[in-house]
Amino acid sequence: MTKWEYLTFARIAGSWSDDKFDGRTPQKKLSDYGTDSWELVSVLYDSSGYHFYLKRPLAVRKKAMADKTNVATKSSKKAK
Repeated sequence: MTKWEYLTFARIAGSWSDDKFDGRTPQKKLSDYGTDSWELVSVLYDSSGYHFYLKRPLAVRKKAMADKTNVATKSSKKAK
């Protein structure tokens, strides 16, 4: 059974809830998340703005963390 992790953020009054100074368009921001394996599940609009809901398999995060650990280990071995 696939386990998922979820991400939510909003665009309210032209600002992103996860980074108020982020100048990216919604398309660019979603494309950037897509390259990190996030999938857009839903968008909700209410009087405050747009709310975005994304998901990705939990295994993707575990693999990315393992890759970062491997890179750090290789770098420290080269430094010695």
